[in-house]
Amino acid sequence: MNRNYQQLATIEEIKLVKKNFVLQIQLIGKINLRKQIQANIFGNWIIKLKGRRKTIGPLLDSEGKLVTEDKEKAELMNTYFTPIG
Repeated sequence: MNRNYQQLATIEEIKLVKKNFVLQIQLIGKINLRKQIQANIFGNWIIKLKGRRKTIGPLLDSEGKLVTEDKEKAELMNTYFTPIG
């Protein structure tokens, strides 16, 4: 009877070790999945930021005329900010 008890105890220990191992693997899987989701969310956020193109609205030149063309706006800003540098 003692031998049967030892075998039973050994079998139960093996089951516990196996169950613990399975739980650890599942936990690692959940942690990795969470990290992947977080990385994916951050990556998508960066992609959205890079995809946005912000334009500068119309500007007034020194004569009070509205400047809407990009090249003209660039020249206007260049003449405005050149004295600073």
